[in-house]
Amino acid sequence: STSRSNATAGTAYSKQLTATGGLGTFTWTVSSGTLPAGLTLTSGGLLSGTPTAAGTGSFTVQASSGGQSDTQDLTLTVDAAAGSVIVLNVGSSATATVTAGQNIVIPVNVDLSQRGAENLASLTVRMAWDTARFTYASSSAGNWVDSNGDPASYTNNLSTAASGYVTLGGYTAEATTASFTLRTITLTARSTASQVTSAVTASNIVAGNASGQPITVTPRNLTVTVNP
Repeated sequence: STSRSNATAGTAYSKQLTATGGLGTFTWTVSSGTLPAGLTLTSGGLLSGTPTAAGTGSFTVQASSGGQSDTQDLTLTVDAAAGSVIVLNVGSSATATVTAGQNIVIPVNVDLSQRGAENLASLTVRMAWDTARFTYASSSAGNWVDSNGDPASYTNNLSTAASGYVTLGGYTAEATTASFTLRTITLTARSTASQVTSAVTASNIVAGNASGQPITVTPRNLTVTVNP
């Protein structure tokens, strides 16, 4: 297969495909595979448009002329816009793919719905990441407040050799049964020479008055692939 020069999400892209032989005039089609979202191929061989998402598309084009035709496998990589923000829709075993330099907004979600109307006196959650792969950017309040109307507190530990983490916590209001976002944490993917995979995890390390009832915190194990 042949690689095209990279495109960038949100930026107009245009590339004229060429062929030789036949009658000199060619009709172009995509014979298999899928173009990256936002791009089209005209019958005259112009591959153009504005890609909508980062990723890699593999497809086959066909050029026809004078009753003859030939095909070519193509690969086109769409890079993420520099500094763009990815909001991760995390779950118990979520995955995501980002590009170095991107900011990643990760909501730390807590589900107390299985606890009934029992009061949870306090909750502390630790979210950790590999400092070789990510740097801490910021933290912002979620939609949860404690019994005093204050958002969850947080402290940072960014100086450990292998991992950094943020500790979130506070006191809950009585009869809390809802699911909520404790806080959102923004990380920035570090530069990398080649594609790497790294984990971002969250765990409830302290749950006062837990009484053995389930507390679900996500992301438990968020696997992030970082592209150069």
